[in-house]
Amino acid sequence: MDTFFFTTLVFWLVAAVGTIALFELFRRHVERSTSLDAPKGFAADQWPEALVVMSLRGGDESLRETLDGLAQQDYPRYRIRIVVDHPGDEVNRIVRSWQRTHADAPLRVEYLRAPLPSCTLKCSSVHQVLRDVGPEVGVVVMVDGDSDPYPRWLRDVVAPFADPEVGGVTGNRWYFPREGGIAAWCRFVFTAFSLPTMWLQSFSWGGTLALRRDIACSDRFLSAFAQTPTEEQTCFEVLPSFGKKMYFSSQLIQWNPESIDFEGAEQHLFRQLAWSRLFYPCWTSIVFGALALCGAAVASLVFAGFAFFDSRLLWLLPLAMAGMFCAAVVSSLARLHQTMQRHVLTHQGRMAPPLSGPRLAELFVSLPVSLAVYLFALARSHFATEIHWRGILYRIFSDDTISRSGYSPWKADAPARSKTEASPAPAMQVDRQHAIGS
Repeated sequence: MDTFFFTTLVFWLVAAVGTIALFELFRRHVERSTSLDAPKGFAADQWPEALVVMSLRGGDESLRETLDGLAQQDYPRYRIRIVVDHPGDEVNRIVRSWQRTHADAPLRVEYLRAPLPSCTLKCSSVHQVLRDVGPEVGVVVMVDGDSDPYPRWLRDVVAPFADPEVGGVTGNRWYFPREGGIAAWCRFVFTAFSLPTMWLQSFSWGGTLALRRDIACSDRFLSAFAQTPTEEQTCFEVLPSFGKKMYFSSQLIQWNPESIDFEGAEQHLFRQLAWSRLFYPCWTSIVFGALALCGAAVASLVFAGFAFFDSRLLWLLPLAMAGMFCAAVVSSLARLHQTMQRHVLTHQGRMAPPLSGPRLAELFVSLPVSLAVYLFALARSHFATEIHWRGILYRIFSDDTISRSGYSPWKADAPARSKTEASPAPAMQVDRQHAIGS
């Protein structure tokens, strides 16, 4: 019992120190990479032509703002190609309406012609564009419909390519709820922890992901793009074979202020973890770490229960250490949020609310709930054999490949996508051999 008791104490101490070190390392990187080490970019007349690619299925609430931002880019030469999933999709009306009032925008709209069966519809759309990109294009930029491009966004995307060793550039998302709420803080905690780990592992984020044209349009990349579930997995597996690196740009971290309910938060965590399971090399470590954290939390509560039987306050020490760990997490996130505002969001012209006292208290209280939601989503994703996304069912196989199980256009009367996904449409079965071999 004494060994278990002291092991629990040591675990909380190591976890607290490790958390502080992880976030402090990332926070300092954000400071340096947006000031001293910020990419200088190209000479005035040498910026390469950029092609911005966007895949749309269903309407995002902020789509018009995204299109406005793309049309107002402070960049010398760029074009936008939007692939709409289906002519009858509600998002087609939104895009066409916007296009009529922005006739000068360098925008081309097309429809997804032949969805590939062994990747997501987004990958199919991007694959369709990449097959006919002209040689005049130097950089291909993938962006999501709910992104928030500020005026210098495209310059910040392309600037790192001035380094010949850079083959790809990516950013990430800073989920920081404007209104708070326990469920929203659960998603905030998860995504905050994913930021430094994705940076350390050179993982890309599909919301803003740019590649050199000669890489993106190569036969090797196109072949892999058609067979891997997500664009992030393709970059992670293929980009090193070109002898190039993925550059994480702190300047491209985008603030998402949306709130969310518990169902939406769990769905978000499940989907992100399920995709990561397919290619993340440290998946076993993630599962082990989550189980260790859960075990330490349960042990701390059990030891605290002993204090009521023999009145020894020493039994409360593990629970106190767990509280210290939570305090370390909250203080690290508060410091990181201040750095994000000062070095990233201010540069983009954004102003997020501060982590005030009441919000810090709410965040502290939400940490145990965040752990419970995370463990539930992790368990579901670990054993998942299918994923529903944007009304489509994707089946996951034991070799970490997927197949799209049928296809249905987005319903015309479906609500615009905000923070939770819509209910999946009925899907038809598809033969796996045909899916993987196509």
